[in-house]
Amino acid sequence: MFSARTTRVERYFVCRSWLVSSGAVITKRYTEFATAGLLAVVLLQGFGYGLIFDLNFFLRNLSVIGGLFMVFSDSMLSRKKLFAGLPTLTENDRRK
Repeated sequence: MFSARTTRVERYFVCRSWLVSSGAVITKRYTEFATAGLLAVVLLQGFGYGLIFDLNFFLRNLSVIGGLFMVFSDSMLSRKKLFAGLPTLTENDRRK
């Protein structure tokens, strides 16, 4: 899982970032920050292991990054910022 060059502190922060970011994505809280954290971990793994130019590793990480972008776009669509106190007009309200 980790290379021999990583220290305990690096392992601690990477594992903590995985757990916290994954939990935030699953619970759909702070998904923008969680996807950024997971994206950083994926990119740092590529550089840390020295496999950034390996085709299999690159394609696997590319699919993970695509999934993270899907989570990010879903969070942007589901997030509705409405101004407090302003009424909203839906399609059903227009017909009345």
